[in-house]
Amino acid sequence: MVKKYIADGLTVLRVWSAATVLLSGVLGNWELALVMFIVGALSDAFDGPAARRWPYTEEENRRYWWRKDAHQFDNFADLLLSGAGMVSLALYYLPWWQAGLVVAGIGLVSFVIQTIVDRTGPRNPKLAERIDVAHGWLFGLELATMLVLMTLIVGANWLLPMYVIAAAPLLWFKWDRVTSRSELTYGS
Repeated sequence: MVKKYIADGLTVLRVWSAATVLLSGVLGNWELALVMFIVGALSDAFDGPAARRWPYTEEENRRYWWRKDAHQFDNFADLLLSGAGMVSLALYYLPWWQAGLVVAGIGLVSFVIQTIVDRTGPRNPKLAERIDVAHGWLFGLELATMLVLMTLIVGANWLLPMYVIAAAPLLWFKWDRVTSRSELTYGS
């Protein structure tokens, strides 16, 4: 029974990590920001498999407010983590007004992509799912870029080879998940 809360707990952990990343980055505590960013990224990597392994029943999805649209709850946590990293890094590298423009521009692109997915879904679910999958890969690339930048700020370059080693199984699992989705048929 408790196992089905693991995915939601990981999503909440990502929200908490995002707040810590933002505060730590703005205050210049990049070591803590890096650690919490890694925690947040790992929570993102494992909440999906946990949700598929221990799903809620339809009754539970109706009863619990956070389960009304679990996909949006997860996307919100993703947005907070990437936004926290982006704002912190932009403020580190750029004057505040340029940082604001960069963050607003990237946020607008993400909003447009999600709007296209939401509006395309009812008419063409396969196309919407493909766009959503592509957006997921873009999000992963975004997280990886922020992770490398934070690592360079901290000066922990020795971590970079470990990221490559850790990324290999994560990429394999993500590829397997994408290609095994029953709602998609690639090549058609």
